[in-house]
Amino acid sequence: MINMRWGDRQKSSLGCAWNALGKSLGFFLQENGVIALIVSIISPLLVALLVMGFDISNYFRMQTRLNEALREASLGADFISNPNARETYVKNFIATYFQGQNITLDNITQHSNTSQIGTEKEPKTISITNYFASMKMGGWFGKFFDKNNQTMLATNATIEAHKRGDGVGEYLFAMDFSDSMNRGSFSKTSIEDLEFCKPDKPQEYDQYVCSRLKNASNRAEVMQAILIKLIKIINEASKNEAAFAFLPFYAGSQMKKTAEFAYYDGDKLKTTTLKNANYYVLQMTMKPKYRVEDYDFWSGVLGDAHTLVRSRHMQFKIPPYSNHKDHQNALLFFRDFTRQNSANQDLRNLDQYLNNNLPKVVDIDASIDNMFDPNKNFSFHFWQPGFDNGADNGARANGIAYDYFRNTYKTKDASGSRVPDIDGTANEVSRHAARQMQMKFFERDFDKVADPTSLELLNTLPFVVGGRRIDGGGLTLVTTALLRGAAMLTKGKNQKRSLIVITDGVDDETLRPNSDIERELIAMENDFYAHGLCQKIRNGMRARGVDTQLFFVNIANKTESKQTLKRWQSCAGENNAVVVENIDEFLKAIKDFVFGAKFGKFIEK
Repeated sequence: MINMRWGDRQKSSLGCAWNALGKSLGFFLQENGVIALIVSIISPLLVALLVMGFDISNYFRMQTRLNEALREASLGADFISNPNARETYVKNFIATYFQGQNITLDNITQHSNTSQIGTEKEPKTISITNYFASMKMGGWFGKFFDKNNQTMLATNATIEAHKRGDGVGEYLFAMDFSDSMNRGSFSKTSIEDLEFCKPDKPQEYDQYVCSRLKNASNRAEVMQAILIKLIKIINEASKNEAAFAFLPFYAGSQMKKTAEFAYYDGDKLKTTTLKNANYYVLQMTMKPKYRVEDYDFWSGVLGDAHTLVRSRHMQFKIPPYSNHKDHQNALLFFRDFTRQNSANQDLRNLDQYLNNNLPKVVDIDASIDNMFDPNKNFSFHFWQPGFDNGADNGARANGIAYDYFRNTYKTKDASGSRVPDIDGTANEVSRHAARQMQMKFFERDFDKVADPTSLELLNTLPFVVGGRRIDGGGLTLVTTALLRGAAMLTKGKNQKRSLIVITDGVDDETLRPNSDIERELIAMENDFYAHGLCQKIRNGMRARGVDTQLFFVNIANKTESKQTLKRWQSCAGENNAVVVENIDEFLKAIKDFVFGAKFGKFIEK
């Protein structure tokens, strides 16, 4: 009985369970409205959690960005002497950093004092400045509960400003050798009043430099003499521990390097050899459609583009041009870069290409991104006297490939007709070889200079060849010096490096640009400055653990250079750009910078 009742109960329980399961299934299968109701209740909570998570992560991201912005701004402000101007600089920097975003700057303050560091035995007092910044930002979720809801973000940075008075460091001099530096607008009346030009002060007297200054016939020669004196001063102060680099420029610069040259017999490769070559350099990146892997490979075509425009070389239809993977981009670049302005005007050298078409092919953002990589640049090889080819006396070696230079004539016969040289070479080729850019000097990387009077760069007349005066480059683009200077700065070893630009800049601001071409070049320069070029150079070097200062010396009339000075001060810092009208001001300005420059550094707390 018991077992029977147990079995009945078992069957009854199983039946109930089955009925309950059936009802449950029916509920899920038939009563889906209840599920929809549950989901409709839970979904807003899930969305709210997601949105809150988004807001929180966004707050953390913006907090990190505020930290970075204040650190960068405070280092930039450290170049400014006026406290109110420093606060304005930091505020404007952060506002620009967050431009277009829904933030409100709440408070920017600074406080300067001294702090004790070091050990008890060797205590040290340093000057520090504390910067504090706060801002409010609205979240997406909070506005549903409070339209005025905003979250406060705040951060601080502490900077130690210390002066470098011993001259130890590395100095890169970007020296303008454009045609305008051939002018003579320096006052010489004060040379005898310079301390180092007074014979009665033997410790200061420098007969060599004073003689150079007295005989200087243009701005460039004065610049050379002043740098000789400055290097002597720095060497003495630093106990010969300072290093120097040089960047002669006007629109780009020249460097020497070893390249592989290929000699072709017709279309067939005959032999290759390594030779030293002169290269013109622009630390710029071209727009995507013009980018090629190696501009040096194509450089031989560019040199005679005006004579080769109808030849098979300009079409790149022969090896090694025709089978190169960058064939199409190179073809576009050379066609657009060397395009003539009119049917009657040939672009006869690279200087004219720069004047006419550089702004059309340069990618400003990419150029700034690549400025610290010395290998990411546009370069063009100039052939040199002595480059020959035994297979064809009417030929020349160029960048990598080989093409023909047919007009190998330099003399005329009795009837006035030109005749070839005996050896088949051309005086025209030699005359236009290394002189193609009208620049005699090459880049020189960081090194100690025990005797600056031994440097050709500082002791050779820049605008004289064979006793006759020549013109310099017709175009000055200071931003090209900054871009190339950034790449050269990476080659230094010292934690403290300076880029000092010496130029006559824009000393005729009252004159309007004479053409659309000039306006395009000016617009290109302004775009580089608008992209924060100077600050990005400093930031990029700081990321490499290097404190870097930029300094501009503008040799010009002060009343006619106000806008240029203002632009350079906004780029490099209020105290890091000057206009000089005479030799006294010139030397004093650079000395004040070298021995009074401040390099800020963070104090972690």
